[in-house]
Amino acid sequence: MKLSEEDKRKLQELDISENHFYNYGYRDELFEVYSAPIDENERLQFYYQYVLNILKETCERENIEYTTDTSALFKDVLNELNKDTLLKEDLEKYGFDYTWFLHPEVIDEYINGVVKACKTPEELEVFIDFLIRVYDNFRAYIADYFSSSMFDHIRELDDKREENIQDNAFDFPIMNQEYTGEDVFDDQEWVFSPDEVEGIDDNKAPFENMSHRTIEELTNEKIRQYIEFFEVLPLINGTYTRGKKKLNELKESLAQKKLNVFYEDSEFIDEAKRVTEHNPQEHIFHYHGTQDISNNETADKIINEGLLITRDLDSTSYSEFTLEQLLLYSRGFFGEIGSRCIVIIDQPIEDGKPVEIVTPLGSDDSRSFVPSGLQGLTNKPENIVDSKYIVGYIDKIDRKVVLNPSYYDYDRLKQKNV
Repeated sequence: MKLSEEDKRKLQELDISENHFYNYGYRDELFEVYSAPIDENERLQFYYQYVLNILKETCERENIEYTTDTSALFKDVLNELNKDTLLKEDLEKYGFDYTWFLHPEVIDEYINGVVKACKTPEELEVFIDFLIRVYDNFRAYIADYFSSSMFDHIRELDDKREENIQDNAFDFPIMNQEYTGEDVFDDQEWVFSPDEVEGIDDNKAPFENMSHRTIEELTNEKIRQYIEFFEVLPLINGTYTRGKKKLNELKESLAQKKLNVFYEDSEFIDEAKRVTEHNPQEHIFHYHGTQDISNNETADKIINEGLLITRDLDSTSYSEFTLEQLLLYSRGFFGEIGSRCIVIIDQPIEDGKPVEIVTPLGSDDSRSFVPSGLQGLTNKPENIVDSKYIVGYIDKIDRKVVLNPSYYDYDRLKQKNV
């Protein structure tokens, strides 16, 4: 890579060292397109424009024709995404067409209309899940190019571009240094594959014998695909990043709608607050979401027999939830973990140190369970949290709080506050 004076000035403005540019190149920096709009990020703009210029100069030099109509290119991308077989049923269900993304106001109007028509948080959640998959297809489209050999090829084109700039002058960028008049090859160690050794021409400079792809190994069609991808990339990137922002807004709205439903039941909320209230200087409260997909792990079984785990408590619970976090918590492939019941675990603090409440199971203990979280895949637990440390559980579906009679501080909780 050979930076122009203008490139070097821009790097200085962006506080990017030339060493960083040479060592990390543009591949890693361009991964930012997944999280930031190109037109709002100067650093990303620089790397994007640098690569686009490489491709433009290559096409001009090699007389490669390509489409510069970004609207037409974007429409082709959208028509391709419309063919997604995994989304076909949902696209038909919601009457959705990817080509609406040609006009952002149409998408906004459509989304706002569907959201307004959702009568329950559950309906809105299903629609948001659909939109997540819609927008993820833009990310996948970019990833198909980024995970290919595209950047290796572009690096070749950059090298070829530099050779043309040098115009056969002795200005070879060895180890990021320009030719100084000294014999730069004497101290260089060149590595050849066994298949290359027979073909080495001693009359050529060592770098000409090196095994690397060149512009001749790339087809014009492949180069055309690359430049058209980079021409349309700002539109794909802008659509995806705007979509992420919209999804975050919808998720916040969904969370509030869910909380509103919970808070309509004031008795349930008051009881949930009461059982989770504690002094963090004297207790650490942990919250374990049950799976409730088999008889192996239910909230009732846990308060009766204790919480079985394969590792430590942190691998299957979270500490110090707020009430809102508790009410909204769920995870798993289908949100099945914690969507119904949250078990409350009390770890006392004595003499400034948390009491060890996790104890090993005996080797002859034959109990099994369905692990979750970071506990691994084995159904053989190694440790247990004794039932006496389990306060009880909160059932978010039936809106009830169930206390554990075996809880060591049960007497404090069994009488409601006056």
